[in-house]
Amino acid sequence: MKTYCRLAIVLLLALALYFFTKPTFRPRAPIAPAAPIAPAAAVDLIPLDANVYGGFVYATAVQPDGKIIIAGQFASVLGVPRNHIARLNADGTLDMGFDPKADSLVYCVAVQADGKVLLGGGFTTLQPNGARIPTTRNHIARLHADGTLDMGFDPATNNPVHCMAVQADRKIILGGLFTRLQPNGAGASTVRQYIARVNADGTLDTSFDPKARYYVWSMAVQADGKILLAGMFTALQPNGASADTIRNRIARINADGTLDMGFDPNVNEEVRSVAVQADGKVLLGGAFATLQPNGASAPTVRNKLARVNADGSLDTGFDPKPNYKVFSVAVQADGKVLLGGAFTTLQPNGASAPTARNKVARVNADGTLDTGFDPNANSTVRSVAVQADGKVLLGGDFLTLQPYGAGTPIIRKLFTRLVNDPGK
Repeated sequence: MKTYCRLAIVLLLALALYFFTKPTFRPRAPIAPAAPIAPAAAVDLIPLDANVYGGFVYATAVQPDGKIIIAGQFASVLGVPRNHIARLNADGTLDMGFDPKADSLVYCVAVQADGKVLLGGGFTTLQPNGARIPTTRNHIARLHADGTLDMGFDPATNNPVHCMAVQADRKIILGGLFTRLQPNGAGASTVRQYIARVNADGTLDTSFDPKARYYVWSMAVQADGKILLAGMFTALQPNGASADTIRNRIARINADGTLDMGFDPNVNEEVRSVAVQADGKVLLGGAFATLQPNGASAPTVRNKLARVNADGSLDTGFDPKPNYKVFSVAVQADGKVLLGGAFTTLQPNGASAPTARNKVARVNADGTLDTGFDPNANSTVRSVAVQADGKVLLGGDFLTLQPYGAGTPIIRKLFTRLVNDPGK
């Protein structure tokens, strides 16, 4: 009996030891998924949130030092009053020392090689950097790098300037709604219909008078010095020619202002943006539906975006087909093409169905859709620019972006920067 008792005690002790010392079961913690790699052209979340308050950002320009000038119709940037123009540092902070203070909207900006900044728009005065009183500048002005006014430059157009380009010889071409200039206090105005060129000191280049027959919205200077004009015009009458020459919405002029007779893409509605590729081909964006280049017997359908060869003939292999207006076109270093506008879909090169792309898109050099790029802005994109490091700047009316199907929109008021491959 004692033996049985001893055995029972041993068994009880063994069971107790087992239950008190056995390892407690703990399910393995799940392995945290790797942080998703940001696709090329994700929103630049940390460095740039300019929080622009007002109507829209219409134009952007990047300085050689990486600072970014934004212009349009707005009243503040990052909570600081800024009337229609501001400059951001490369990290997205506001350049507090630059405050030109235009009294109305600014449509275009260009940076000269010497660092001076050209402005065109609907303004009639500027009051830079806390100046006591405003200074009259009708629709065009030039600023020093610190934002103060260049007092010796005053071309004085009678109506808004919408676009400009600086030539290698420092002369400045202007396009817009104006019909007269009265530079630097001249006693009388000089007729210049919608396009003009001024010398580096703001005086009129009297030898240059392409005489467009209606508004000029966009321009670009080619490497050979020829000048592309785009807009709503239907003819030009250059340099005192005896009669008009028909040029529907797009034309190319020689450096002396005479018409390039071999270039005639013949677009049926307004062209809002023109850009030149490295290979000499020309990109057109706007509201048009057809082109009939160089005397072709019939028009060819091209919805809102087209590319023509250097001679003006249609590049038949390029047809991205946005469904609504394109306001801005920019070319990346790798040949891909960025588009900003009011469109919501593209249907490239005969695709069987459209693909959603809200207000901003990128197409490959052959016109097919770059499926890895989809910032998804909630309203119109009016300007697209590319920094030297490949990052993409967008300005417009938008308040949010929702890239790549993100569950929650990201607030970006009127302006943003996108991460991009530095090689692009």
